Amino acid sequence: MSRFYDLVQLATGSKQVSRIFAAELKDVPMGAKILDVGGGTGLYRDLCPKTCSYLNLDLDWTKLQGFKRRHPADQAARGSGVHLPLADQSMDICLMIFVSHHLSADDLHAVLQETRRVP
Repeated sequence: MSRFYDLVQLATGSKQVSRIFAAELKDVPMGAKILDVGGGTGLYRDLCPKTCSYLNLDLDWTKLQGFKRRHPADQAARGSGVHLPLADQSMDICLMIFVSHHLSADDLHAVLQETRRVP
């Protein structure tokens, strides 16, 4: 299933999104702690420096298993961005790519509040 998901992402513009985010993430400092909310299969993990600490948070266990097969050194957790299981200011950067269309207006507001709380 995770391969099919990645193919759909590719068909819907993930290469263009990758170029945009690669430019934004090129100066991430060594050791930065990055949270990818709704990171799925980790399609955008390779945009972040290998020296960073990367946490992929997603509700879909199947996607997270695919992520762990491809990126065994990184962390994955099953959870919701509405209630991030992290302490205040425990991350340096929060990513949320191709997620907002899955959320209600109230949930989007909650996720944005949470992503402001943790970095």
